[in-house]
Amino acid sequence: MKKLLKITLLIISCIYSNQNVYAAPKICSDYIDFLQLFYVNGMFTSYEAFLENKRALNQFQDGFLNQSYKKASSVKGAYNDNEFFVSQLAEVAKHKIEDIAETQSIKNKLEEAVYQVLLGNPVQEIKKDLLIDIIAHNWNYFLPSIINENDYINAISQLKNTINGCSRNVLVSHSQGNFYANKLIDDMYSKHILPGGWLLTDYPMLGLMSIANPANTIGDQTGTKNPNLVGHITNDNDLIMLAVRDALEAVDSNFKSSFNSSDWSGHSIIESYLSQPQQAKYISTSIIAIADSMLPVPMYNQNLTQSSAIESYGYSDVNHILDIKFSAKYIYRYSSVPGAVITDFNQAISKGGFYNQFVKGKYESKKIEQGSKY
Repeated sequence: MKKLLKITLLIISCIYSNQNVYAAPKICSDYIDFLQLFYVNGMFTSYEAFLENKRALNQFQDGFLNQSYKKASSVKGAYNDNEFFVSQLAEVAKHKIEDIAETQSIKNKLEEAVYQVLLGNPVQEIKKDLLIDIIAHNWNYFLPSIINENDYINAISQLKNTINGCSRNVLVSHSQGNFYANKLIDDMYSKHILPGGWLLTDYPMLGLMSIANPANTIGDQTGTKNPNLVGHITNDNDLIMLAVRDALEAVDSNFKSSFNSSDWSGHSIIESYLSQPQQAKYISTSIIAIADSMLPVPMYNQNLTQSSAIESYGYSDVNHILDIKFSAKYIYRYSSVPGAVITDFNQAISKGGFYNQFVKGKYESKKIEQGSKY
């Protein structure tokens, strides 16, 4: 009787396990080797500049990334409204300028230059010491209110919808947007469940490319645990970041940049980063490396078969991973499988026969279980 009970419980547990193990929807798993960028803007960004920066990122992706990764869709993003922060710093700047301006025309010129920087626009000329003084000595006062709760709720909601498309997602954050991005990536990895019921922590498909980072980490805990999922660039002549580092223990600059006459601040995401050939190459190389290090969710329902042995299978050209769901309902992931093998597998009349001859025992394999990586 006890033996019968054990057998019954074993059968029930197997049925329950198989019911909870399933691949992401086919339309989702078909996008595992596509790249999706998600823009998080900085504090000195008007809504108009936010839209322009998204357009610039789209052009950047088309020009630098499309040869390595197909584009999942146009760049996504959520706008962080920092109008109050900008207006308060502008008021501080006004008082500072009144103390040093010799004439009204000089005063007007300095005020306009600082205000344009605060809006995230490039400037033709600005006093370095003035900019550093304004930002460095007032940053800590405004820092507690930098992350707006409503903006953050909107950002994480949009990011969840985006990442559920199953493509390789990279946050591109600029300036103060890095505070948002650090919190976003940590929150997502702490609790997000991908389509199919798989944990993002087991199948990391989200990374971060940080530009002009005023925070003291890149990706917070996620970046520390998974350094291959994050990248960073800050020009050594970025005056905004120089000012912030004077006030905070911000991430150090890591890129030696030449003087840019179109943007004296060295901070504009377009003029000083995306439009500069060397910076653009560095950013694109970093994003590609981040995307390469990601691991897709089980994708075995990409291709259904008529085989009596194999129910369905899926493959990642990037990771060279083959997922197979057998007719017996077992699911296995095979690593380091060449694309040529998959081409032949696709064309094989007998999937089971091809598997037995060219896949079984030829590549490292692990059984996929719900709630774990394999």
